[in-house]
Amino acid sequence: MGAEGLAEKDGEFCRLADTPQAFAQAVLDLFVKPEEAEAMARRARREIEANWDTPVRTARLVESYRKVLQEKRGC
Repeated sequence: MGAEGLAEKDGEFCRLADTPQAFAQAVLDLFVKPEEAEAMARRARREIEANWDTPVRTARLVESYRKVLQEKRGC
């Protein structure tokens, strides 16, 4: 539930699990496979910078306001 809406599949940007035990095992697996953990961290950073960073989200919000204003003005 904590990662809801962030990733569609396990390991894409974060580890996903349905039970506390499965999540604990997923975290432990990252310690055993640090290269996979590092690759996932790089993907997560790219995802955050591209889609969730404050300037990106602000620009999208401003653009959506502009579109609504244009529609209301009939432009």
